[in-house]
Amino acid sequence: MINGIMKDKKENIHFMIFLGISILIGIIVDFSFLNESDFIVFISIILGFQITSVSILFNSRILLLFYNAKDSKYTNKLNRLASYYKSSIFFGFVSVVFVLFINPTWICLNLKYFSITKSSFYLLFFISPMFWFYKTTKLFFDIFVTPRNE
Repeated sequence: MINGIMKDKKENIHFMIFLGISILIGIIVDFSFLNESDFIVFISIILGFQITSVSILFNSRILLLFYNAKDSKYTNKLNRLASYYKSSIFFGFVSVVFVLFINPTWICLNLKYFSITKSSFYLLFFISPMFWFYKTTKLFFDIFVTPRNE
């Protein structure tokens, strides 16, 4: 799934490092203090922003500039932006589904020095959409420095 969305190996490595670190931190630090509904609301707001920005961008004449702008890893900047949006929306949706539908008793492993519970994965499911939200927003703000005649 990840290689189908992202063509840049450096981005793949950065994303995997973020995921690995967030899993380790999630196992060490207890995130059970987080309220599930607050977590879902936050990720849903991020998803709403992403979907709204896609719909706004869809009707914009700036798409032609992104289509004509060459990119080193993708065929053009528009394909890079689409890849970022796909990743952000996909991982945000997976995060919400995980928190909503996974029963806390399904994931419970108590070891000598730490325990793995549903809340151990909260940081993972926070980092993954936020990483792509950052990448998408960064590229999206390139629009403001791109010269255009509108």
